[in-house]
Amino acid sequence: MKKILLILTTITSLFAMTQKPKVVTIKGEVGVYGSMPHTFLAIKGPNNTLYKVVNYKDFNLTRLQNHTIKAKALILNKDKLFKNVQEVQLLELE
Repeated sequence: MKKILLILTTITSLFAMTQKPKVVTIKGEVGVYGSMPHTFLAIKGPNNTLYKVVNYKDFNLTRLQNHTIKAKALILNKDKLFKNVQEVQLLELE
């Protein structure tokens, strides 16, 4: 039983390591979304998709509110947090 569990754990970890991170280019308007006390800084992209930025302090995005930016970002979760919200980590601003 322990051998089977060890084999399954090994296969699962190898499968997780082969998943490549998805890097996307986002163009949209920076803004604060949500309602108090659950607000977050996000980029509103095409089709009204919100990209919640987790490292907004690194790029000082609060000063870019209501501006349109283009950025490369790494999608952190495969599933959407809510109906149209995805969590991303910015890699660079263009």
